[in-house]
Amino acid sequence: MKLLAMCWSALILMYIVGMKLRNRKEKLGWVESAMNFMVYLLVLLMGLRMGANKEIVDSLGTIGIQSLIVTVITIVMSVLGITLSRKILKMDRYGNMGEDRLPKGEAPVKKAGTNVAGIKSTIIIGGVVAAGMLVGYFLIYKKLGVQDEFMVKSDPYLTACLVLLLGTVGLTLGLDGSVFRNIKKAGAGIILFPIAAVLGSVIGGVIYAAISPMTLREGIAISAVDSSEDRIIAAQAADELLNITGIHTSFVIYSEADTVNISARSIGQINVQFVLEKMGGGGNRSMAGAQIRGKTPQQVLAELLTAIDSFIENEGNIGENELERNEKK
Repeated sequence: MKLLAMCWSALILMYIVGMKLRNRKEKLGWVESAMNFMVYLLVLLMGLRMGANKEIVDSLGTIGIQSLIVTVITIVMSVLGITLSRKILKMDRYGNMGEDRLPKGEAPVKKAGTNVAGIKSTIIIGGVVAAGMLVGYFLIYKKLGVQDEFMVKSDPYLTACLVLLLGTVGLTLGLDGSVFRNIKKAGAGIILFPIAAVLGSVIGGVIYAAISPMTLREGIAISAVDSSEDRIIAAQAADELLNITGIHTSFVIYSEADTVNISARSIGQINVQFVLEKMGGGGNRSMAGAQIRGKTPQQVLAELLTAIDSFIENEGNIGENELERNEKK
């Protein structure tokens, strides 16, 4: 919520500043370059974090295919929703309404080099992400082994980049001055576009979920908070996460005094007792907990992911050990 407030504040504040500086627009040509720079900086940092994350790197092949399918489906459904909204508002594909609508088959005059610049930016962004992932994996993770520390320390920089990017976007929109003019022209019906886009994405996600089987890992929900939380509330949160469709196992990581606690629940194949025993915890198959001292929630999260991976990879052996333990009892 705090991050959302910061982002909206930066966007709105800089839009107002841009409106005030509209008469100096020609002297502020650097704003667009600044916006592009912030985009590149943000995706570089995201690439570094992805490369330093062993879970992402190890699952990159699967994640890549799944992401491509999800992206295609959600984009198609969102475009269909937006197209329907445009038809309802009687708006052409270029955003023109009423007397400003262009004759069918006629396109607006574009600035020279617009398409080339767009393709160039896309290539640069892809290259920056790839470079960031390589540096994150081979330097931060493989050579230095400081991935956990990097994740924690890079969080505020990631937030700063996002806020600064939205600030430059707001300034650019303010200098352009067409946002409110177009909204006024469209009237209250303009709200159809975000609703249609969101509904299209949701429907696309539902379609993907229906045609794609959920893996064991995808049925695990993990919530990690840096702030101090009440133990009862954390336990309730772990219970509530199991009410999400498709979720069979939940872990809630939270701070309490000088310890980091984990509250776990399971209604599926994951034995949370065995997972948390690797971290000094205990319990039973469906309900378990652990207390860790001297570590941050992010460090505990990294250890938990490793423990979950270990359980899944050795699930068969663990099942045999559990039978032996029960026979001895």
